[in-house]
Amino acid sequence: MLQNPAVLSAISALLGALIGGFVPLIGKYVGHQMNKGNRAQYAAIRCLIILDSYMIKLHDVACDNGEPDASGYYYATTRFEEIAWPDDIDWQSLDKRMRYDLLKLPQMCADSRIQIDIAHEHSSGPDYDEAFEARKHESNYLGLEVARIRETLRRSYKLGRPELAAKYAIAHFNENKAKVEETLSERLNNFRAHYPDQ
Repeated sequence: MLQNPAVLSAISALLGALIGGFVPLIGKYVGHQMNKGNRAQYAAIRCLIILDSYMIKLHDVACDNGEPDASGYYYATTRFEEIAWPDDIDWQSLDKRMRYDLLKLPQMCADSRIQIDIAHEHSSGPDYDEAFEARKHESNYLGLEVARIRETLRRSYKLGRPELAAKYAIAHFNENKAKVEETLSERLNNFRAHYPDQ
């Protein structure tokens, strides 16, 4: 049966059609995977640049002790800003956990803004200690979270080593975090000493 030229011709044609059909599909699949990887790396680079810039802004807020005005009341010299992502980032190209971490940052910023506003409302002049401490605490908290996400992003997409400015900011966030937590703990202990029933 296999010696029949018509059967061999039919089998050859069938195998040729199958191979001919699968080669373009495999090529498309490989091309799609490579394109997806390129899109993910591009999205990661854009996010990393935004995170770097935001981390420096948070560092500036964390270092802001305020300046006195003419009447001796302190005011902040930096603005606490919330992170904003451009609308055209290809979120679907990124890993699911990475998307979650990046997309939850604006909500974390909004929550920090609320904490800062509450502290400012309950703080009194001329120095507004509670307000500045809240700004430092929230900026440190967000700065360390941004640093963690940034490092994961950098490693996942092989985007090079961290810059010196980022290392300095992270070290400062950790140092400030310890100081702010100590101050908050002292304040809580003083409160408990004055109001034992609370």
